[in-house]
Amino acid sequence: MLGGYHAGVEWGFWPGPASCAGANAAPTSASDLLKQMSGARLVPCDAAAWRLLGLSLAGYNALIAAGLAALAVYALRRPSTS
Repeated sequence: MLGGYHAGVEWGFWPGPASCAGANAAPTSASDLLKQMSGARLVPCDAAAWRLLGLSLAGYNALIAAGLAALAVYALRRPSTS
């Protein structure tokens, strides 16, 4: 589900979050915060880091998750042979 959302943001189907942030540890002082901010590289959420055959990792994540969900639904609906 999250892969589908992220892929939609990358393809421009809907707006993404206002900012993208990693799971960095919270700074303990103002000087640590300034150091962290000065070295931070801003990466937009709507830009894929790389693509393979036109799809980003978020796109592949969405496709694989949808395929596995469809396979699970098929397996649940299949009549039992016992």
